[in-house]
Amino acid sequence: MIMAFLLIVIVDSELVTTDDMLFTGIYKCNQYANAIERGESGPNRSPYIWQENISAYCVPKMVDKGTELFK
Repeated sequence: MIMAFLLIVIVDSELVTTDDMLFTGIYKCNQYANAIERGESGPNRSPYIWQENISAYCVPKMVDKGTELFK
């Protein structure tokens, strides 16, 4: 088993996360979480609009060593 980080996304109080939204590192996972919450249209760009009723965060999760992870 290895530790991965699961991206949790909630839209209008509904969980839209799937079990395969896993990252190797917390920093990359948080980068995606922040971009989702802020509505970023690309790297190094200001948010297009502030997202409402959307939250995203990362939680640690133990997975099998052969699990496919985003880097």
